Amino acid sequence: GGIEAATAMATFFFVLHGAGWAYGEPMARTDVRYLQATTACLAAVIVVQIVNVFLCRSTTRSAWSVGLLGNRLILWGVVLEVALILAICYTA
Repeated sequence: GGIEAATAMATFFFVLHGAGWAYGEPMARTDVRYLQATTACLAAVIVVQIVNVFLCRSTTRSAWSVGLLGNRLILWGVVLEVALILAICYTA
């Protein structure tokens, strides 16, 4: 959870900083920079969740010994999450 939160917040501020925002500068909720940063933050959460699901597939075996294509439900879930990321990014 801590790694996920740190990744999401780092992504949020990285995008804001890259768009020219300075710390302390007020920003409206409709500002394009804010909308891009929140979209990137959500995308980061989804990507970290995808990594997490692949790392936690077995309690007794390592992530590398389980194989990537062993569970079709996980693969369908990942496909749906990636579709969600693309839908959000292209509508934002």
